[in-house]
Amino acid sequence: MITLPDPMPFSDALNYLRDKQAVGSSMDTAAWREVPAAIRNKAFFSATLTSAQVARRMQDYIDDFLSQDRDVNERGQEFFSSQGRSEFVAKFRRMMMDEGFGKVLPDGSIAPDINDNDLRDLRSCRRLQLIFDTQVEQAYSYGQFLEGQDEDILDIWPCWKFVRVRPVMSPRPYHDAALGQIRRKDDLDFWLSLNRDFQVPWGPWGFNSGCGTEDVDRAEAEAAGSIKPSDRVKPIVREFNDRLQQSVAGLGPDVRSWIKRQLGDMVTIHGDKAIYNKPEPSPAPRLDAVPAARPAKTPEQIRQQRQRIGDKIADRQQRQAADRGQIAQRLWDDFAQRRDATLVPLMGRLKGAAAAFQQAKTPENRIAWMAAYDAFKAASESWMPGGMLYKATIKEIQRQEAQSWTRTYRDSMRFLGLDGMVIPRDKRGAVAVSMVKIDARYNITPARPKKLSPNVQQGLNLVRAIVAADKLPPSLGVHVLQDSSARAFQYLGNIKVSSTSTPSTVAHELAHAMEHAHPDILRQSAAFLYDRAQGEQPRRLKSLFPSSKYRPQELTLEDKWAAKGGHVYTGKLYCSGYDASMGREQFISSVRGSEILSMGIQRMLESPVTFQRQDPEFYQFIKKQLS
Repeated sequence: MITLPDPMPFSDALNYLRDKQAVGSSMDTAAWREVPAAIRNKAFFSATLTSAQVARRMQDYIDDFLSQDRDVNERGQEFFSSQGRSEFVAKFRRMMMDEGFGKVLPDGSIAPDINDNDLRDLRSCRRLQLIFDTQVEQAYSYGQFLEGQDEDILDIWPCWKFVRVRPVMSPRPYHDAALGQIRRKDDLDFWLSLNRDFQVPWGPWGFNSGCGTEDVDRAEAEAAGSIKPSDRVKPIVREFNDRLQQSVAGLGPDVRSWIKRQLGDMVTIHGDKAIYNKPEPSPAPRLDAVPAARPAKTPEQIRQQRQRIGDKIADRQQRQAADRGQIAQRLWDDFAQRRDATLVPLMGRLKGAAAAFQQAKTPENRIAWMAAYDAFKAASESWMPGGMLYKATIKEIQRQEAQSWTRTYRDSMRFLGLDGMVIPRDKRGAVAVSMVKIDARYNITPARPKKLSPNVQQGLNLVRAIVAADKLPPSLGVHVLQDSSARAFQYLGNIKVSSTSTPSTVAHELAHAMEHAHPDILRQSAAFLYDRAQGEQPRRLKSLFPSSKYRPQELTLEDKWAAKGGHVYTGKLYCSGYDASMGREQFISSVRGSEILSMGIQRMLESPVTFQRQDPEFYQFIKKQLS
């Protein structure tokens, strides 16, 4: 799976990309595999791409994307230099055609037609998407790899499990054989054996491999026999760098000559050292040798370690949340810039042709006027709502937001696992899911069975990972809408969500289904709400948020939900005839629903560290409810 985090400045990822040298070479994938890893790891290349200039432009574009570089137009307005994958494909498709690249036929000529699914064609959509995805994923995976070399991370999560994250047409046999294996993160030989395309111990694990890794905590790793309680996992950055250097050692003169012919002045090999034609970055300070034994920790050391991990996770999630708030604005601003750059000249041509026709109504001027009108109309259709480029921008926004959420959930599960909330995979409960249709009058009818959309499946998996099996709803009806503006809800153990709803929103609605299936959970939520906001007068959500779509009859107990990092919606009332003087038992028996569990689970998944620190009472209540 291409798991791209939020496109924001990320020094390790940027440095990894910037330290590469753009290379033009006629070598195919098989030939590149023969190049020593020390050289290949420093090259920005694509098989059979012979133009170093084009490779450099690709590298610069992806650098701009990762660093969110901005430019200023002639009106003084700022815009992002690089929108992302869709613009990359469109831009370099034109460049490949201009440079004469394409699929090479047996006679040496270039195929006149483009097959957008042909990876051998440098002009094809699939090939260009692969180039973009691979380079961005390599950069970010390297950054994540370095993040995982932190000694606290290695101590708590010492192993990886090799997993398949998406199906592929032609899975590698050696990947299939390794699926499910749990290995120490410092088992360098094993991880390098799985990445034969790139020969590095981080993803992607090959071109279009469809595989990835999952963190495995110490308890699960010990239970699997992959590590002993006394074992200490060591960082492998230095060992891997040493191996990179060794990969050029002992090369014979024929191999050196072949590399020189293929890569030209990119690299010179002196003895056992590869020297690149640009300065090497300063080497990282060498770490002291890590002892093999893992010393026992005092309770205070454990507390400090968890505090450090929590600080790192909270900081990352805060940055991710801030970036998600900018993704849509950034891409729509870029959309407007590109639209104006395309349509303004055509509008100028149209106005000029219309003026010329008004001055001299000749057949030639009328033809020119109509041609200008047709050109403007044809071009503008793609930029209008419902047009191809408009829809592509919406899709790109959804894609980038989903990728950012994936990183957030990964860190959330790390923290929740540290707090003893993540359930071992072999002990997780199951939910029988069926497809239903819920109409405007809340009539529920069976629908044609189909595969769950990825966001719904991910939301279900997240809930199953932190909720005890006996507290899950035994069954769940799901109605998935394509309309992203529709409001998600739960009704009688069925949920209605959008195919673009965040997985944490799906988890929110699933929590409502839990309360429907287990009235005792609802009663405990009602009791918690009563105790938190006892005697408080309800307020209309519409008055608190005038521009929202809340209905006038929707009331909430404001409490200090927002002051403690949450949302006042948490105190929403589902209690007919509520009065501030109502007794506790009467309130509990009158409540027919709540947002306590739903909003609590959502905060657990989206920002568990800040949730625990800002509202510990609420956090501990949700933790108890789920266990």
